Amino acid sequence: MQALQPRREERSHLVQAAKLRLPGAAQAWSCMIREISPGGARLRLPRGFEPDGRVLITALAIGTDRPAQVVWRNETSIGIAFE
Repeated sequence: MQALQPRREERSHLVQAAKLRLPGAAQAWSCMIREISPGGARLRLPRGFEPDGRVLITALAIGTDRPAQVVWRNETSIGIAFE
């Protein structure tokens, strides 16, 4: 993963359920969108799910199977950049 860079766009706080899955996988993991911007989002994930690289996210605020890249991660959350 790359080093953190300053955000290009302001993020809005949001609490919305979403589904996250790896490309080619049938299983989707439930998560919560906590912040969102036109370029990406911060997601709160269940313990034990640690995606890396490319993911697909589905949510009312985002649409269906929108591709994104994981750009950072901590114990409970990830940051994604929309493709």
